[in-house]
Amino acid sequence: MFTKSFFMVLAATSALAAPAPAAGEGVNLVPRALLFKICRQTSFRDCYDSPSNLGRCTNAYEGWNDAISSAKTTDPSIQCYIWTNYDCGGTRGGPIGSDDGHIDLGDFGWNDKISSWMCQTR
Repeated sequence: MFTKSFFMVLAATSALAAPAPAAGEGVNLVPRALLFKICRQTSFRDCYDSPSNLGRCTNAYEGWNDAISSAKTTDPSIQCYIWTNYDCGGTRGGPIGSDDGHIDLGDFGWNDKISSWMCQTR
C-alpha cells in the first residue's frame, strides 16, 4: 500500500515539474499585441498608438474613423493593411510598415479614408 501511494505521489510531482512546451508545440498562443501609429495630421502629428493583434481586424475608434492622415507601425517586423470600411471591408490598401510609414496618406489617395486595419508579420 505504501509503495503504491509513493509512486502515485511521485508520478503527480513529476508531471508538475515537467518543462513547459516550446512555442509551436501544441500550445495555443494568443497573437501578440503591437502598436499601429495612426495620426490625424500628416507628418505623424496628433497621433495615437493603437493596440492591435496580429491577424485580427481592428476598427477605428470614435473620432478616428475617416480621420487618419498618416500612419506607420512601431515594430519593423510588422506590416499593416488598411481598409475603407469597418471590419476590414471595402477597398484594401497597404501594406504600411515602420520603415515605409506613410507620412501623408493623401499621396496614395487614402487621406481620411481609413476605417479599419489588420497587421501581420512581414
